[in-house]
Amino acid sequence: MAVGVDMGSSRLIVAVAKKGGVEILCNESSYRLTPAIVGFGQERVVGDAAKSSIKKNFRNSVRYPMRFLTPRAQDYSLEREFSFSRAKVAERDAYKEMVFNVKYKGQPTDFKSRQVVAGLFSKVKQILEINKSTVKEMVVSVPSFFTQIERQAVMEAGEVAGVKIERLYNESTANVMNYGIFRKKDLSDDKPRVVGFVDMGHAKTSVFFAKIWKSKAQILFEKNLLNVGTRNFDLNMLNLYLKKFEDENNMDDHRDSPKVRIRLLDAIEKQRKILSANSEASCNLECLFDDLDFFYTMKREEFEKLNEELINKIQDLLLTTMTESKLKISELHSVEIIGGGARTPIVQTMITEIMGKPVSKTLDASESISRGCAIKSAMVSPLFRVVDYDIKDRSHYAIKVGIKYKGDQKETIKTVFKEGSSFDNVVSMTINRNEEVLVRLFYEDKYDNDNLVLISSSELPACNPKTGVALPSSTPRC
Repeated sequence: MAVGVDMGSSRLIVAVAKKGGVEILCNESSYRLTPAIVGFGQERVVGDAAKSSIKKNFRNSVRYPMRFLTPRAQDYSLEREFSFSRAKVAERDAYKEMVFNVKYKGQPTDFKSRQVVAGLFSKVKQILEINKSTVKEMVVSVPSFFTQIERQAVMEAGEVAGVKIERLYNESTANVMNYGIFRKKDLSDDKPRVVGFVDMGHAKTSVFFAKIWKSKAQILFEKNLLNVGTRNFDLNMLNLYLKKFEDENNMDDHRDSPKVRIRLLDAIEKQRKILSANSEASCNLECLFDDLDFFYTMKREEFEKLNEELINKIQDLLLTTMTESKLKISELHSVEIIGGGARTPIVQTMITEIMGKPVSKTLDASESISRGCAIKSAMVSPLFRVVDYDIKDRSHYAIKVGIKYKGDQKETIKTVFKEGSSFDNVVSMTINRNEEVLVRLFYEDKYDNDNLVLISSSELPACNPKTGVALPSSTPRC
């Protein structure tokens, strides 16, 4: 087996490539999707077990831990994250990593965010064992906007759980892989097919374009909304329902009751999914608070009006992506939709109007990424012989190098890879080593005021210009 894992913000999916195709594995509850929730008590529970106990154990449960790996200053608007996860957060450690303070085996215990994510990888191992697999090597998906720090945190979480992550694969690349590899008969070696993809998941929305040939593909352009997904719709509905519940029962503010919020959010998610296929849907909860029931029917028009601001953001993303990519509508072959949010009728209508193509639903909205990762896992495994399919990905951030000679007051910074550069690529640079020199590598974080974030640093000693041999620090400089 070759294993691919879609490590989404709200759930994880495990796929395996084997002789005859790609299969999605079920967990112990016979579900193909496993909730990304880690709970602590007398023992650690993950997935469906953590979800079923979260109403009683909300202070020791971490929902969607992948969202807490960020080191950014604005932290993905972490206040929004705590609308879902009520575990106590201790101060960040020296590496700017979130630390959760929970009660584990009767004792207050601190867990770093990557240690909590390691719980999700332990669940992946358990799912593989349930399906009689001993494979511990896998390809894991991450959002394309993940920084080096976040990617390294995912790799270390895998190590903590005892799994070997062969490669981290961008979600957009995994989708293109899944599209191209199973359509080889329909594709050409000479004329590429330009396909648009709209991926609206639980916590983010991505729009990207790719040129796809029979044996290769290239990501052309991509833009993301880091904090707009289906849960934003749910939060707007939650705030409306809490207000109505309080008004109907002449109550004080109960917005901070975790049990009420969790029950409402679960019911709202089901209501929203029903609303995508029907003109109206109901939310019906018995004994929501103090034996008081809550019932509300929402029509699709009310849903769209309630979420008008979010819908406008998605519309702006679609328009900006079309403009900045410089693609013409006539060049597009089709537009594939992925993710639960793309099922929303108003979103599909906007896609058709802006991109000039009816939405295509040939990819599985939930499982496309995991399938692409499983295919890539088979390609990098020595145990499989898979038809070659080369995908040129693009750099989401500009990569810069800083050079500072000993005695200089200022560091010279140059761009070595522009944002959007295809990779893997190699750039050669010549550095004068008559003096000791400090070389540092950065990426430019466009989501954090173009802040330069250090990737690596190296001090190079001076060397003899004739022999190329490094000189001791006491030797006079050339």
